[in-house]
Amino acid sequence: MRSRIGDDATRESALGAFVNTVATIDPAVAVRWAEVIRDEELRMAQFENIGSSWLSIDRVAARAWIEKSPLPKDVKERLLAHDGGTTNDALR
Repeated sequence: MRSRIGDDATRESALGAFVNTVATIDPAVAVRWAEVIRDEELRMAQFENIGSSWLSIDRVAARAWIEKSPLPKDVKERLLAHDGGTTNDALR
């Protein structure tokens, strides 16, 4: 059991590192990989990182994904506000 816990932590850590790298190249692919992260806190952090990276690559696609993403409302607002766009209509 102890090695299983270590294996899960190693897996999550490796997935997180991989997602961080892929997010700067192909954010849509990074989203699919982040979805398999079991740890919700880590998954949400990765989604936020992906959204941030994506905004610098393709603002329109990033905004569309962020608006529909599972991110909490306050994170969506922060990402979209940082982008300089309005969030009120997008998040209703």
